[in-house]
This record gives sequence, structure tokens and C-alpha cells, in this order.
Amino acid sequence: METHHYTVILEREEEGGYHAFCPTLKGCHSQGDTLEEALVNVREAIEAYLERLQKHGEPAPVEGDGNESYPSLVRNSLGLGNAGMYPCCPTNC
Repeated sequence: METHHYTVILEREEEGGYHAFCPTLKGCHSQGDTLEEALVNVREAIEAYLERLQKHGEPAPVEGDGNESYPSLVRNSLGLGNAGMYPCCPTNC
């Protein structure tokens, strides 16, 4: 199985908890009450996304250029500096 590395963005929700998404995998979002829970949940979402692609014979997306804007997005969303940007995977799909 291949190993894939994807950037995950975490955003603090106004009502509490965190929204997590993987920009490279369109529509791959999750959430959690804590940062840790959001990361676990989005990792599961990424694994399911990649399994679905594999089942249909489609290649896993590869992160491209342009990710340099993510740290400022995360810094603004979480107030954590670069600590809010997590390399979520590798996944083995």
C-alpha cells in the first residue's frame, strides 16, 4: 500500500469545537470537540475517502504547490501560529 501525506486545516468553531478539512481532498471534512478528536475524525474521513477512490480504480490525489498560504489561514483561525497546521497522515491506502 502507498503512503500519502496530506495537510489538514483546523478551524475553531464559534459555538465550540473544531472543523477539520483536507484541502487536497475536495469535500473531505470532519469535526471534533477538541483538536485531538478533530484530528482523529478527519484522519478517518481521509482514509474512507482514499478507500473509496481505490475501490473505483481512481488514483489518490497528490498535494501540489500553493500550500504556502495554509499556515496563515491556520494562524488566523486558531490563534496558534503554525502549531495549528498538522500533517495528518500518512495513510496506508
